[in-house]
Amino acid sequence: MKLTHTKSTLIATSIANLSPSGRAVLSSLKVSSDQEDLGGTFDATVREWEKVDADTLLGLAFLIGDYPVGVVLLKRPPLSPSWVLDGAVSLHGLKIAEDYQGQGLGRIAFGLALDAADTHWPMASKLVLAVDVGNEPALAVYRGYGMQDSGPVFRGRIGFEHRLELQLG
Repeated sequence: MKLTHTKSTLIATSIANLSPSGRAVLSSLKVSSDQEDLGGTFDATVREWEKVDADTLLGLAFLIGDYPVGVVLLKRPPLSPSWVLDGAVSLHGLKIAEDYQGQGLGRIAFGLALDAADTHWPMASKLVLAVDVGNEPALAVYRGYGMQDSGPVFRGRIGFEHRLELQLG
């Protein structure tokens, strides 16, 4: 899977396809401390991926050339949060390394994640996620792809969050 960005080509690949050194680079990437509070660190995301059965979790690394610049986890029940219905895929911790932010790569990465969810789990009916109400850049990306609130704003882990959904297929 790949989409071309004006300055580069962003490619999505399973974390499983990365070499051990590629996984080490991915784990070492950084986002701001505020972003870590919302979505965790790159290292925590890779460690979570390493512990889980591939049937319920797909970890994607986003690369420019051979260099990792981002990551996301896609989950299926029962690994997804309790509010996720059986026919859905939930998206978790989409991150682009701090040095690569502000170039539209998050938008491209989200599109690649949608494609991967649809390809990996063709029977899934929708993609769902929770996002902090103050995370305007992420909300703009998700809503730009047509995601809509699935209900009222709710109190999440660290503040109020939207639950967004998008039909797949």
